[in-house]
Amino acid sequence: MFALAFLLVLPSCDGGGRGGGGGGGDNTAPTVPTNLSATAVSSSQISLAWTASTDAVGVTGYNIYRDGSLIGTSATNSYSSTGLTPSTQYTFIVSAYDAVGNTSAQSSSASETTQGDSSQTTILSEGWESGITLNWRADYVAGSTTVGTASGSNFVYAGNYSVKMIASNPGNYVHAFGDSTLRTGGPTTQVTDFTLEEYYYPATPWQWDGSDLKLWLVNAYESWSANYNLAARQSKPNTWAAYYMTISTNSSGQLFGQLTRADGLGMTGDLWHNYWQNVGTPVVLTPGTWNKVKFRLRLNTSGLSDGIFQLWVNDVLKCDYSNMNYRGTYTTKGWNHLMMSMHANNGLPGTQFINRDNITLWSGTP
Repeated sequence: MFALAFLLVLPSCDGGGRGGGGGGGDNTAPTVPTNLSATAVSSSQISLAWTASTDAVGVTGYNIYRDGSLIGTSATNSYSSTGLTPSTQYTFIVSAYDAVGNTSAQSSSASETTQGDSSQTTILSEGWESGITLNWRADYVAGSTTVGTASGSNFVYAGNYSVKMIASNPGNYVHAFGDSTLRTGGPTTQVTDFTLEEYYYPATPWQWDGSDLKLWLVNAYESWSANYNLAARQSKPNTWAAYYMTISTNSSGQLFGQLTRADGLGMTGDLWHNYWQNVGTPVVLTPGTWNKVKFRLRLNTSGLSDGIFQLWVNDVLKCDYSNMNYRGTYTTKGWNHLMMSMHANNGLPGTQFINRDNITLWSGTP
């Protein structure tokens, strides 16, 4: 009797799809995946979809790459990338593989930005309905700013009251928040992402300042004795703040941002740096009517230029900067000191006034 032995050799399979060579007679790679799309589902998740590949034998799966690194595989023509950072852009690529390791070329890339963090909280909602400047403290001088109503006029946007600032003596009013030592109750969490919205009414007749009119100053207040006296060898106006941003209008009423830092912005001789409207055609505020103004200031990572400045006029985005360096390498204080202003460099006619209403402040990503 003879014993017969048979050795059966089967081709190996690599379900991971990262191999480059086939076996068992199948040397044809799948076609390249096409029409890759990316959709932000939340602040931590982006969903991908693409047109399925084809193969001589059959497609086993797809390799998923995020920002150049393999992050997983999918057996279907869709995938969800999770655990992502809010308000961050990611770039994805996919490739197809078959049962014996033949892998297609990579698809075209698709980029998407995650949604903002939903943890945004309200710092202050001010409609002036208390009839007084309850949430604001006079800073330097009180001036002639009043809270009131004008029966039969449109000087109140909503409710019964608005605040009125007069050019001849507007004063300076401040709301302290975040880690400011001026807050009642002491310092709390550092605010790194700050958004403000308000309704703004320049009463007619109106003449814009010949240089710039500062409406808001958002500061990183440290202490009255901080002595940040110079920026780029020039006298720094607010010596108690390491850095601050103003929202101003130019001589035609066009809103823009101005930044100054204690280290002079790293640019010799540049005390202020202007950030003009850079989206579409610039617009101006309209006297004799209510203008909705909103702006966002997100601090940069220390030492990097990845901060954000955005500004909307009547819900239309007009400033969109994602390369801001608000604070250099400074990290001690965040945004914490809001100044409501009507500071004109060259002066305004003394009888001019503005009304401001429905001011809302937020921290966190909108």
